[in-house]
Amino acid sequence: MKTIIWDTSYFCPLQCVYCYSSSGPHRPQTEAEQTLAVARAIARERPGAVMISGGEPTFAKGILEAGKLLKDAGIVASIFTSGWAMNPTRIRSLCEVFDRVHVSIDASDPEVNDRVRNRKGAHANAMETLRLLGEEQSHNKRLRFGVECTVIRDNLDGIASFVRAMSTVPGLSFINIVAAVPSGRGADALRCETQLLSSEEVRQLSQSVKGVQKEVPPTVILTLNDTDFLQSDGESCVQLDPKGNLRAIKICDKTVGNLIDEPLDVLIARALEWRQNSGLAKQLTQASNFVAWGDVVRRIDQEAAAIGGAAIPGHHGGDAGQPRLHDSH
Repeated sequence: MKTIIWDTSYFCPLQCVYCYSSSGPHRPQTEAEQTLAVARAIARERPGAVMISGGEPTFAKGILEAGKLLKDAGIVASIFTSGWAMNPTRIRSLCEVFDRVHVSIDASDPEVNDRVRNRKGAHANAMETLRLLGEEQSHNKRLRFGVECTVIRDNLDGIASFVRAMSTVPGLSFINIVAAVPSGRGADALRCETQLLSSEEVRQLSQSVKGVQKEVPPTVILTLNDTDFLQSDGESCVQLDPKGNLRAIKICDKTVGNLIDEPLDVLIARALEWRQNSGLAKQLTQASNFVAWGDVVRRIDQEAAAIGGAAIPGHHGGDAGQPRLHDSH
């Protein structure tokens, strides 16, 4: 069964320094009709799961209707959010249609978190959202929620204390941690600066997470996402942009067609063909570190823009959590 990552919007109230989709408050929003059309196309394909990201997907027009459509089709759907401007009514509405809620927060220290996420109040909003989710989970046992933390040098030293703090949040089910990758805003702002983790710092991150693992209660799943996806991009998990275009590879602007118009298997076959025939795509498998990988992705995006490959105006670098991929906005 395939998993579909769907970036529903590039609009976001935050401007995280590492943002893989270069989202922000000045990016346009997709109309509700387009959102619902993509949701219907996804439901037609009956994937095993859908991961809804952005931008800030809770602000996407038609997102609750899209979530209900997927739920009615029996599809497990997760939503990733910064937790900005939540209230009990919004939380309840989201939890009625989504099975899992992932809240992005990058430090237990509000000052550090808000600096990384480039918006004062980001920490307070995320923590309030976690509190509200905990209240909702107390009488909605089906709900699973947790946190997504993207690591750069600014917040690396605080990861152990972050895990300890998040472990005490009532009702929390998971803590996902990942190093930022050089795509999107991260490629432009971090590649040649001081924030992207070195290979040694990635090892330090791994040691920090392993060191605090024993302090995490058994009800909380702690995960450090490795970087294997930099070397390969399988077909079991694919990614759509807000309009339903399938990315040739995840975290990249190059697209190969639209899910509304064509079956997923046809698009995946086209993506695989492109990966096999593109010299740049082959270079991704040879990249030995984040910087080399980021250089290749940037050239792929530039090529897509030059030949009209559905690159998004003003967008530099690709979209990922990842949930996973590696940034959850």
